[in-house]
Amino acid sequence: MESPVNSPYRSSPRDPARFAALSKDIAKIFENIHWPIDFALIAKHDHQEISRFLLGILAIRFKVFLHLTEEITLELETILETFRMQEKEATSSGDQPTRVLMLSATVPALLIPLELRAVNSDEDLGNLEASEQDQLLDHETPLEGHDGYIPPSEGLMIAVASIPAFDCIQFPNFFVNLYHCLLAVNFGIKAITQGSATGLGKFKEFLSHSPLSHSIYCTGDIKMKEPHTYVWESSIGPIQIGVPPETIKKSMRDGVAVPKVYVLPAMLFSGDENFGEVEFPIYFNYFMKKAFLDPENRIILIGTKEDLDRIRTIFSESFYGPKDEHIFVKEEISDQKLGYKIDLKAERFEIAAKRPDGSPLPLETFANFIEFDENNTATFFHKFEDGRPGVNIRILNHRGFYQFFEETELKASLDSMLTPHVHRCRDHKPDIIIPEEGPQFDPPTFGVTFLGTSHGFDAKGHTTGFIIWIGGNGILVDPPSYSTEYLRVNGIANSCSRVILTHCHSDHDSGILKKIVEGEKVELYTTKTVNESYKRKMNAVTGLNIGDYYNFVPVPIGKPFKILGAEFEFDYALHTIPCVRFKLNFGGKSIAYSADTYYNPNFTFQLREKGVITPEREVMLNMFLWDADLIIHEAGVPPIHTPIEILNELPTSLKKKMLVVHCHGLPETVMRSLPDGSKAQIPLSNLRIPGSGLKNTVNIDLGPYYDGISHANRRLKMFSDTFIFSKLTPGALYDLYTHCEEEKLKVGSEVITRGDYSDRFYIVYSGALEVIGQDGSIIAKLGRGDSFGENALRKAKFIPRSASVRVSEQAILLSISAPIFRRVLEKDGLEEVARLDMDLRRINRMRPFVKDVLSKTYLFQGLTEEQITFISANLEQHVRFPSSTYIIQEGDTERSMFIIEEGSVRLERFDGEGGSRELLELGVGDIFGELSLITGLPRTCSVVAITDTTVLELKQKVSHPSSPSDHRMPCPVMHHPIELHHRNPNR
Repeated sequence: MESPVNSPYRSSPRDPARFAALSKDIAKIFENIHWPIDFALIAKHDHQEISRFLLGILAIRFKVFLHLTEEITLELETILETFRMQEKEATSSGDQPTRVLMLSATVPALLIPLELRAVNSDEDLGNLEASEQDQLLDHETPLEGHDGYIPPSEGLMIAVASIPAFDCIQFPNFFVNLYHCLLAVNFGIKAITQGSATGLGKFKEFLSHSPLSHSIYCTGDIKMKEPHTYVWESSIGPIQIGVPPETIKKSMRDGVAVPKVYVLPAMLFSGDENFGEVEFPIYFNYFMKKAFLDPENRIILIGTKEDLDRIRTIFSESFYGPKDEHIFVKEEISDQKLGYKIDLKAERFEIAAKRPDGSPLPLETFANFIEFDENNTATFFHKFEDGRPGVNIRILNHRGFYQFFEETELKASLDSMLTPHVHRCRDHKPDIIIPEEGPQFDPPTFGVTFLGTSHGFDAKGHTTGFIIWIGGNGILVDPPSYSTEYLRVNGIANSCSRVILTHCHSDHDSGILKKIVEGEKVELYTTKTVNESYKRKMNAVTGLNIGDYYNFVPVPIGKPFKILGAEFEFDYALHTIPCVRFKLNFGGKSIAYSADTYYNPNFTFQLREKGVITPEREVMLNMFLWDADLIIHEAGVPPIHTPIEILNELPTSLKKKMLVVHCHGLPETVMRSLPDGSKAQIPLSNLRIPGSGLKNTVNIDLGPYYDGISHANRRLKMFSDTFIFSKLTPGALYDLYTHCEEEKLKVGSEVITRGDYSDRFYIVYSGALEVIGQDGSIIAKLGRGDSFGENALRKAKFIPRSASVRVSEQAILLSISAPIFRRVLEKDGLEEVARLDMDLRRINRMRPFVKDVLSKTYLFQGLTEEQITFISANLEQHVRFPSSTYIIQEGDTERSMFIIEEGSVRLERFDGEGGSRELLELGVGDIFGELSLITGLPRTCSVVAITDTTVLELKQKVSHPSSPSDHRMPCPVMHHPIELHHRNPNR
């Protein structure tokens, strides 16, 4: 690249014609976001227009369109006036004016000093387009020159977002993009002022580039460890920012030191991930690094007081279990179990770690909690074991932007703010996830698929969790953190909407939250005691009332309980926190699961002798599992888990039907205590660890009768889960199912051809297909549960196919012919025909427009095709408002959102003196009212039709939160749900 001296920007003559053309092009870019700018005012350095110029560039670069609210406008005017006065004072005194831009967002606000320095050449602007981290850090870093915080009164402050309904607005890689936009503002001003066509052309190129979505603002020796988790390699060892699930395993797999110091990020919960998962880092240091012998080996947790209090709540539930008032065992035990008593508190006391005097270990035994003080500073002293002088580590926290110091020297900085986007991590696969095994898996009538069989400290193994298949439908048991992604990529996510949670350790409950965020309403089966403990943990993690986002189904202790037609029986295992185990019977065969437990008949005998447990409880602890046909039993370090030596002592008949989990491998020999007190090594026999993944599914044969019922139920469920059939009566649905035909197709087969008449509707039972557009490109991929060809179901005949569909992996399709479909619906009633036809026409007409609009709207980015279809079908279409008519009024409480189809509107707010103040104008394709739809808050402004305007309206549909059909998706930013029915997670 040329040097600044020889830059074309400096040396090229003016080209008025090209400059004028580029000015129009750039003006059009701003008009497209309804944010017109005035070049003449910018050339005159009008402060208000320059501030609008900056906000417009931010909107264009981020592809996010924020309304400039009245509060922001007033604040900008005040700040700009203050800045102008400061310039005058500096000029009159002969000093250089202080040009510092302060960025402020709402709570938690970012308040970081950023120098507003000039860009003098197109070379500088070219550098701004670099997306690689090393190129970015070559720039002079404006943050390096400041030791922390600069009071707002000392600089220019621009509020980029001020929306009360949000806890925070954050964009991907905020500081990287903001920094580039600030420099580009100066470059654009200079090009406009000097009339440089070359400079303006470079500025236009800058506006056309996508945001730097793969960088993060950091300086110093900071590297990404895993998505949104970073490590600073300090002189005292690694210091990690963010604590996602299984981060200990990641360090061990990479062969690097496991960090001792962890800094909590600005957002503990973002997207579908908990970044405050400290349980296993604490255990690793306490047990493996022997912090129980040397407290200096405890982990150091650094965060705000609020976040550390949340961490204390989370860890307390995991380690100590519920408080006495939160244990509901007496009401959970069925009346059928007369005389059966369980004292969880007394049982825990016998096996939990404690002080010599029997009192519980305090939290400070496990971790050193360091809070950011009133100056947003956390400091600790590290003493080296090799005799080197110790060092003071100081961390400054500017609302999520961290600066790291050793003594007084700034060593590194990092913007830890995450993007609160529900699909943020969807494209990232954990590096030990079980590979995709293709779309051909057909769930068994009765069986088990193990997602993992190891424990939380095994670097190479998958954490224990499994699916129990009943009639082809799955129940997830203690889903690991990676399970949602595994189910999705293998096309079985919609077969597993039920979850059994045995207890609240992070290696057993971390996958539930991810499944909830996926958008489907999960049914959670466990006891009231365990469920309340889980809610307290997840409420602390997310800041939400997490119970609103799943259906809790309480299970009794000691009483048969039906799930998917199988008969379950639940009981409490012997563990340090409440932990349920179970067995189930289906079709005359049974499966039992121990959950985490300490099985040891000699120990339970001692407990009964001491009066801790009753004789009935002793029998249940020792004998509950053994009558099952398949026994899944955990093994590990006592007294939290069952030693493999004890399982080896079981009769051969039991061991042959047992599968061992929660361990990374089995030894060839184990120790046995002999009658004379000596010990001897004996072979381990007849015990085995099952294989993981769909290909290793354990199938329990129930015979052709149950297989036939299961096969029919799976297909009927597939019909009922298809969105366009959701409003049909059960009778009509059953008639369609009985008339469906099965088609087996080989790879390369073309199912439908673009332009042919629509005569059949298809549902994908298994396999994979591709939708081919007019130009031959693949525009969509279809898998299990997806459907296509819906035009064949409309009343209008001979509608041509809009695309071709061909088989990419051997497939089985269920199809319905158009004549049969219409005959079934006419039998059910003409009203049913009309309603479905209206839905189909609305979907076909609205979906392309709605998809395009929503994809550009921050709150709705990442919606699936099924969710977009639902919105398209439920829009109140063509609602017309004459010019000067109020569409919504400030303070109204209706929960609905509008998309402008034709015309334009004006947003305005009452000024308190009988008048109103105009905020901005919106046009075709813009959305308004989305905050009230999602949050339920009153309207923050009024909207008036400028011209005759047609809008599409989406209203909030309220259903009872305990209803199994209530599928609600947590909004990625706010603490309120959007109702989105019949989502297909496989898309």
